[in-house]
Amino acid sequence: MTVCSLANQDDLDSKSETYLAHQKELSPLNQLKSRWQDLGFHVLTRQQLSFEQTDIAVFWNIDKSSYKECLSLPEQVPCLLIFNQSPLVGGYKKLKALSSKRWLAVLTWNRSFQADHIFHYDIPFFYEKSVSEKKASESLVDSLSLTENSARGVAFRNAQNDTRGLIPKVNSLCRELANSGYIDLVEGREVLSQREIEKKYHYSLVAEDALCPGYVTQKLADSIIAGIPAIYLGDFTTAERRFPGCFVRLKDLSVDSFMQAKQELLESYDNLHQNIVSVRQESHTWGQNFLEVVAKAVIDVKKQKIPIGGRSICRGN
Repeated sequence: MTVCSLANQDDLDSKSETYLAHQKELSPLNQLKSRWQDLGFHVLTRQQLSFEQTDIAVFWNIDKSSYKECLSLPEQVPCLLIFNQSPLVGGYKKLKALSSKRWLAVLTWNRSFQADHIFHYDIPFFYEKSVSEKKASESLVDSLSLTENSARGVAFRNAQNDTRGLIPKVNSLCRELANSGYIDLVEGREVLSQREIEKKYHYSLVAEDALCPGYVTQKLADSIIAGIPAIYLGDFTTAERRFPGCFVRLKDLSVDSFMQAKQELLESYDNLHQNIVSVRQESHTWGQNFLEVVAKAVIDVKKQKIPIGGRSICRGN
């Protein structure tokens, strides 16, 4: 059995962006390749073997050209799509592509997409095992002495002038808070070591670029890896399921909401810190759901448990 990925070797070796320096976050595609090989599949890139010669063609994300190529393949070549793209990328045409009968299965974190052939996973984060084995650190200060004025927060934002989704509003709030002295704002590609963050800050401000079911990104995971709780805006349900008790909710993108969340964070700081220590010890499992869901889909195709047939796609609640 051969699984052929659309990715080239550069994609397989790439790492996700992170604000933690030297964290060695591992490539999801490389982890997936290793899992398939462990299951006995022979994994080749498209550069090594054409799709027409493969047993299963696996597409990693999709654009106009790759979708066109998928439609051009012989019907006997089963096609799977791993749709891991941001909700800021897409639109109606991409939604239409996901509903194509050509896909035997679509695998995605995006729980707003619902159909019989769509299977959901959690956005994967892979760190070296040494991260989860890191000894629990003591709280930076006695929580009784942690006050609104002494607690130091940090936000990491991309400095690019991106107008999509919530990015302009999030950037505006972060700059307003930074100008008022409430937080430090780190913009662009500047990174800090885990030790630097633990030493300098008591909490982070984390806001996703879009509000979408299942969209909990590495921004929140990095805060936990760094050992500090977050004031968080995003898919609260998924975030709490994956990282229980490690953040307080930011209700909206306003200074008032930030101040309310900060007060809640200070009042529950000890519990938040203890939860982070516990959850971080499981960081080596944060990508397992992704690997299991994708591996099962490929095995089911091999066993012909996923039949070819007409399917429809709709927006979930």
